[in-house]
Amino acid sequence: MLKTINNIADFLERELALSADKKEILVYSLQILFLFCGTFLGILSVAFLVSRLWQDIFSEAIIASLTMASYRFVSGGFHFKNFILCMIISSLIPAGIAVLAVILVQQGLNLPTPGWWLAWLLMLGIAVFFAPRPVEERPIGKKEAKKFKCLSIVMLTCWGIIINLLPPAIALSVLIGLGIQTASIITGHAEGK
Repeated sequence: MLKTINNIADFLERELALSADKKEILVYSLQILFLFCGTFLGILSVAFLVSRLWQDIFSEAIIASLTMASYRFVSGGFHFKNFILCMIISSLIPAGIAVLAVILVQQGLNLPTPGWWLAWLLMLGIAVFFAPRPVEERPIGKKEAKKFKCLSIVMLTCWGIIINLLPPAIALSVLIGLGIQTASIITGHAEGK
């Protein structure tokens, strides 16, 4: 896949007379586009398969993935160095979250609980101290970092309110997804990256 991306970038570099810096930005943008499309198709496929074989988790998986992706956009987080591994893991996590949420709700766990409020406060604290986690390919300046930190906190606050209005399995999918994404912020800082 990376070869295809580089071929597209080489073609566009020649056709549009791009500088080396512009080509590097183009390659990164194409990687994000391919990763998004591949991951989204993967999420749809896994959620559809689990829904056909076990129980309908489609809504929970899609909402978990959208929650994680939107929060990740402003908070940053851990990145795999391997493009394909990233796509596979990113496709499996939302379905796993959905399965876990459905099982927990079937076992009688409903939100809000005192544990939910504690988890939400912990996520807010992590966002205050660690968000955003910059990535090597997309450095963040101080002004932009402050904006993304504020957006991370606002997004968590909004989800903290919205989650109380959602059906139990979807609410739990959102909570688990936000928790995993928040953990990926810490993981990146713990690695010193």
